[in-house]
Amino acid sequence: MNRSLSYILWPFLLTLGVFGLNSPLLKAQDEGDYEHFSAEATRWMRRNGPRALECANLAHQLAQDQRDRSRIAESLILKGEAESHLGQYQSAYADYESALDMFIQQGNRLGEATAMAGLSVVAWRLGSYARAYVHQEEALRIRERMKDTAGLIQSHYWLGILQADVGEYSDARRYYRTAYELAVAMPDSQMIANILNFQGRSWRKQEVYDTALVLHEQSLAIYRALGDSVGISDYYNNVGSIYRRKGDFQRALEHFFRAITIQEKLEDREGLADGYNDIGTTFSQAGDYELAEKYLFQGLAIARETGLVDDVRYALESLATNSDLRGDYKSALLYFQQYAAVRDSIQMEQQSMQNQLLRRNFERQQEQEEALRKAQLKSLWAFWIGGALLAAIVGIFMWWRMRWQRRVNEELERKNEAIEQETRRSQALLHNILPVTVARELTAETPQGAIARSHPMVSVMFVDFAKFTSIASNMTPESLVQELHRCFRAFDEIIARFGLEKIKTIGDAYMCAGGLPEYHPSHAANTIRAALEIQKFLNTVSADDSGQGAYHPPFQARIGIHSGPVVAGVVGTRKFAYDIWGDTVNTASRMETAGEVGRVNISADTHALVQTDFICQPRGKIKVKHKGEIEMYFVEWEI
Repeated sequence: MNRSLSYILWPFLLTLGVFGLNSPLLKAQDEGDYEHFSAEATRWMRRNGPRALECANLAHQLAQDQRDRSRIAESLILKGEAESHLGQYQSAYADYESALDMFIQQGNRLGEATAMAGLSVVAWRLGSYARAYVHQEEALRIRERMKDTAGLIQSHYWLGILQADVGEYSDARRYYRTAYELAVAMPDSQMIANILNFQGRSWRKQEVYDTALVLHEQSLAIYRALGDSVGISDYYNNVGSIYRRKGDFQRALEHFFRAITIQEKLEDREGLADGYNDIGTTFSQAGDYELAEKYLFQGLAIARETGLVDDVRYALESLATNSDLRGDYKSALLYFQQYAAVRDSIQMEQQSMQNQLLRRNFERQQEQEEALRKAQLKSLWAFWIGGALLAAIVGIFMWWRMRWQRRVNEELERKNEAIEQETRRSQALLHNILPVTVARELTAETPQGAIARSHPMVSVMFVDFAKFTSIASNMTPESLVQELHRCFRAFDEIIARFGLEKIKTIGDAYMCAGGLPEYHPSHAANTIRAALEIQKFLNTVSADDSGQGAYHPPFQARIGIHSGPVVAGVVGTRKFAYDIWGDTVNTASRMETAGEVGRVNISADTHALVQTDFICQPRGKIKVKHKGEIEMYFVEWEI
């Protein structure tokens, strides 16, 4: 339709309600008011998806008519966001890519970051976590260089979502915390609500439901104040998932159907696919297999139509489980085979993305090398043209000298490399035994004998396996050592992540400490986080071994932690070992002895340092050997 004809038909289209826009919008379009349509698209983005897309399309058309390349790129971003809300992901991806190309041509770095972030969100919706992470990291780097606070909030928020989706909850909390602090400082109520909502989703995945519900309720209050329909539907969907996991199927369905009602009005295809799948899964768990299949089919159809690969995987997995529960094993096998194919395709896509990145880096390196080679060639030609006579006189002498120097340098390099390899090997071995600072002092040119330092406040942790003698009697020595190695190796990796120092192992006991050899203000909290991770690891290992029919009882442990002063260092001159001494060590050992299997038992001194970071269960004063009564606490979870 040409522009003159559109003006003739415009009143008629308004009367029919084709566009659903009020007369000020029509007047703005007639006047070519790009800013008005852009603002309207933003206003309706999370309230009325079709209307937001309609306004974005009108803004884009006006920008094209005005041949304003900057506005064309901006309107493509608006279109991509609106299309993403409506589940039109292929169109959204294409618009974001077009906007990115235009921003690059214009030298608009903030525009590049916005387009990259949009591509990341669409890739996440389509189940491509690797591509989503790469795009979002690139956006974050640009926004950090440009000091774009609003953009930094968005990037940290989305990186938190991506980390949580792959199970990296500690990193996710770090990103969420940064995003939340920036959002509060602005302030940005919309982002505060979104962050609280996805933090609740993260805690739900970790089965900490009470914390998750509190965060979701806080986000709902802000969403309602903002009139954010998308956020409100997300709230109902997330809380429904919590009730489903807790086995309260009636309340779960009430919340899911409330979410579906909002999503149908918004034409939110992604939300509908997820919602129908959740309803179907809930009915299946409640034993109504026919209704479960009905809703799962609806979710699967929308997911396939929209290209939501992860929702397709979810629907097929739930259909397989539902068919198995109703005794239809043939259908269960068919759905499972389809589910496995989709799951494998997601993994293959991620590997393909990694290969793409490697190829892109290789191509960039080649381009840089080619540019360097051309620059060197140009400089070389200038040198020869300007100094041809001088080069002819000294050429032979320089050639002979270079050959001689090259031989000398090559010989020196070979010797130096051999020396460096031996040095690195020795240092690596020593650093694996001792802390870096202690190793450096020990290898100083003028060693001072015994190395000992007082540390006024550290946290000492003991881990001891329960019923180890009974377990050992039912295992061969080789199997026993192999199991201990598996556990202690995992413990080493866990404490390294939290900045703790391994002290030693004594039979089946494991000892480590936080806050040395260098003091760290969060030594107590980090020690408890490591302890909770160790218990989580042992629970997982026990579950896996039980599922695989292991012939030995599960490895379970008591963990005790106490904080106080110690003396740490190295004594002797042969077979160095870094150790710690003091009453704090003995008390930490008593904390472990007085604990319970699968729990983390801490003293009152440790509790005083972490009471604002962890929920703990008071145990009162408990009598322990040689110590009298000591006040103790069980750690429940991190706040």
